[in-house]
Amino acid sequence: MAPAVAAKPAGKSTESRRDGKAPAGTGYVRIISPDSGQTFANFDILHQRLLWSKTRQELRAQIRFSNLKYTDRLVRREDDLLDFRLPGARLDPATGIITAPSSTGSRVVIGRYVNQVLGTSILFAPYAFVTIYHSHGRINVALTANPRTGPVDLHWQVRGREMSWRKLFD
Repeated sequence: MAPAVAAKPAGKSTESRRDGKAPAGTGYVRIISPDSGQTFANFDILHQRLLWSKTRQELRAQIRFSNLKYTDRLVRREDDLLDFRLPGARLDPATGIITAPSSTGSRVVIGRYVNQVLGTSILFAPYAFVTIYHSHGRINVALTANPRTGPVDLHWQVRGREMSWRKLFD
């Protein structure tokens, strides 16, 4: 015999949708870091992570760049560690949930701050990702979270800035 199921109260549902998308009216978050960095024109990313600064109460993206693939006996290996602030994010210390204001004014979950055996880390929300933009070694970072799009495959994306003909002649 199947167990009895309690009836749900009428009104707004608090459950997430099966497709992983948020209901209509939920805004998106786009945080462009005010920081930029300079590294090698040809680089590899060795490591990237989101960090929460307890002293400054801010979210940061930390990325380690290297010229490892481009070294030989004449060119030595060099690594650059760059930090990018992502302002506007807030951490709820009770739950560990990190949110940011959305385009509609509501707060959207970006990720969750978790304690682990070897320290702490931030786990991305399924629909959040960081884009690393680069052009000739100049680095910019943006965090995007859009619950309406559903889960993303990659939480870290690297994009080169495309050169336009207009920029060549300006």
